Amino acid sequence: MSADTKEKIAATAQKLFGEKGFHGTSVREISREAGVSLSMINYHYGSKEGLFNNLVQTLFIRMHKGIENIQSAPISAKEKINAFIDLFTDQIRENEDLMRFLATELIMENNTELTGWISEKMEIINQAIEDIITEGIENENFQLKVDLTFLVSVPFSLFTFWLKNGAMKEMQNHFSFRLPLEAYKENVKQTIFALI
Repeated sequence: MSADTKEKIAATAQKLFGEKGFHGTSVREISREAGVSLSMINYHYGSKEGLFNNLVQTLFIRMHKGIENIQSAPISAKEKINAFIDLFTDQIRENEDLMRFLATELIMENNTELTGWISEKMEIINQAIEDIITEGIENENFQLKVDLTFLVSVPFSLFTFWLKNGAMKEMQNHFSFRLPLEAYKENVKQTIFALI
């Protein structure tokens, strides 16, 4: 029961943070939507900040473990790029609301402390992509057609566009131009490999 309650709180908070942002979401609203008491949120997370930090830390821990596994795998740089994009896609699929919120915060720079923290975590991810591409240049004859810094930003930029596009609900009611995530993932891969 307690683990289910904790997961229900986390899932509800992730959805609300994605829809309304950190400051636009109250603990009472999370409590009401999750169908739990305020004391349960405090018991499991201590505060709204504790809940948010737990969600974000969990996401980045999973990302970093996945990236470490990819980097140490005895596979080609091209396979590592594919695996990285698959990992990023899986995290979007599992945490779409939270990923949308983080991308928005990073773009809008609404909260400088939070933005700095997200930027720091993203820099680790960007460095991993850069290392994989550099490995491809050195070992597999990748020939960059664009600046390395630009190429490193491509996956995050393209997935941010997908996330933000999905957030525009009123547009989705009139147009259906948002590709399914799996199709979009393949387009991201094609874009990257066209540039190396």
